[in-house]
Amino acid sequence: MKKIVIFFFLLIVVGVTALAGCSGRPDQTVTVFMTDGAPALAVSKLLHDNYQGSREIIYEIKTVPTALSSGIISNEADIVLMPTNMASTLYNTGGQNVILLSTVIQGSLYMVTTDGKTFNDVQQLVGEVVVNIGRGQTPDILFKYILEQNDIEYVESEEPVTGKVALTFVDQPPKAIAALATGDYKFAILGEPQVTMSHGATGAVVAFDLQELWRQAEDSDTNYPQVSVVARREFYNNNRTFINNFISQLQSSAQWTNENPEAAGLAVQAAGSGLQLAFTADLIQRCNIEFKSAQQSKQAVESYLSALHAFNPATIGGSLPDDDFYHND
Repeated sequence: MKKIVIFFFLLIVVGVTALAGCSGRPDQTVTVFMTDGAPALAVSKLLHDNYQGSREIIYEIKTVPTALSSGIISNEADIVLMPTNMASTLYNTGGQNVILLSTVIQGSLYMVTTDGKTFNDVQQLVGEVVVNIGRGQTPDILFKYILEQNDIEYVESEEPVTGKVALTFVDQPPKAIAALATGDYKFAILGEPQVTMSHGATGAVVAFDLQELWRQAEDSDTNYPQVSVVARREFYNNNRTFINNFISQLQSSAQWTNENPEAAGLAVQAAGSGLQLAFTADLIQRCNIEFKSAQQSKQAVESYLSALHAFNPATIGGSLPDDDFYHND
């Protein structure tokens, strides 16, 4: 009799487990990764409202871009705000393991300087040393592309090199700001809001707007889609309703952030941002936070990735992603 009771108990456990699996596991948490700065600000309304949707959502601000791709590869993250070319690389090298939902940052990179001169031509950088953030990441790739489009040679060096722009690298923006503060270097490429932080810490001012340099190089009147929102393919396939609702929230968040800069800053700080500064309308404007759906972004993304592919195919994973890369709105 005891064996029969145990047998039926096991049947009940198995049955409940099976039903839970069929229900789509509504209690499963959803993890969203982003880096500090403009990407975190792009979801500031979700952070402010503690948006959860139909699931418990965990928002994680990462300090280095490599954590974004590893989050997808390890299945730690379900939705990630990441550089668009990184998303392309993951798609091309990871078995189409991501799908692009939207773009949210339309370029937020600037070169700052403590030099004190007025800069109006990128040729003025020849013979100087520029600190860049993240070797092989968007700031590095984009700046090298701009230099090549202006027929300027560059070399990796911590010391000035005659006739070339010398590039040296750090892995996090605070290290670039520290290099300016100590006087070791006079030029650095940073994203906003770290640009504003560098001004407060070192007196650095913007020498060049990399968005403007991009438009000049491409003879275009639009910026480049720097940061995209992607989802793990498996998560996307199993959670379409959640995904569509999340996309709608992203669109609202972009508009809210631009209209509520101070509240947006407080929201990201409460979520773990290391940015300690006053969030002004000018700062937010320079972040270029603008939501564009996957289909609205497709042409701009393809143009951007095509330019990077011509520069170095490895920067986008070898080839342009096909149509399955883009969420069908």
